[in-house]
Amino acid sequence: MLLTMKKLGLTALLATLLVAAVTVVAITTGGPDGKDARRDARSATDAKTSPSPRPSPSTDNSPSTAAGPAIPYVVLKPGECFDHPRLDRSVRKVTARSCGVPHDGQVISNRTLTGDFGSDAALRRKAMELCEADAKKQLKSLSGDGRFYYFYALYPTRLTYDYQNQDEISCALTLSDKRGGPKLSAPLNVPPLP
Repeated sequence: MLLTMKKLGLTALLATLLVAAVTVVAITTGGPDGKDARRDARSATDAKTSPSPRPSPSTDNSPSTAAGPAIPYVVLKPGECFDHPRLDRSVRKVTARSCGVPHDGQVISNRTLTGDFGSDAALRRKAMELCEADAKKQLKSLSGDGRFYYFYALYPTRLTYDYQNQDEISCALTLSDKRGGPKLSAPLNVPPLP
């Protein structure tokens, strides 16, 4: 009986070690299907080997949200750097910055919205779609820098779009999708988009 209990104890120990090893593998790879759970969750960290754009749930630049006060509509030129209230608590509006000092993002392109949008969410989806396409193009030139980028959109609300005919969006790259995240510290070396 003592021998059987020792075998059971050894079996339990081996089973515990096996579960621990499987847990470590699952955490490292992101799950049993091999997908990186962090990538699916759109987290701020990712493999550092190849930069890739990720939309952020915090990129809703609507002037009035439950999350905070109004953010005025602004269009920046490609190459301009900025801080944004949704990425930096120290600013209350989108603020242009020198690209040589720490900043939240850099504009990579401007695009024009067209069409009818039934909601701010529909307009946001279109803006993000346009910016994602530009971000993918620009990231090819940044593929060797080892950093993870998010694409970001500065766009009008639906009311501003509908009634003030403000239809231009500014697409940007950032290193974070939330307040207090990492900042860029130099201009991005990206070619101008047509």
